[in-house]
Amino acid sequence: MANLQVKNVPDDLYERIRWLAKKRNTTIKSTVLQAVEREVRQAEWWEHWESLPRFEGEIDTVASIRDAREENERKLAGDLDQCVRENRA
Repeated sequence: MANLQVKNVPDDLYERIRWLAKKRNTTIKSTVLQAVEREVRQAEWWEHWESLPRFEGEIDTVASIRDAREENERKLAGDLDQCVRENRA
């Protein structure tokens, strides 16, 4: 396992890390490693996110919702007509 040494940590930051470690009932080392791991994971996630293909077109959300509602209404009307025909038979 590799060693990592950080020099010239501002006193205020060190005290905040120490406070957090105490609050979490863990060591300063563990607290710092968790923070570094979280930061690296976040950077990796953003790298992945930015590599995904982008949609370059425009989406008319109002029209899409209207079309979906109209399709749903047509389906419900068809189902209702079928129920009425079945009950008349």
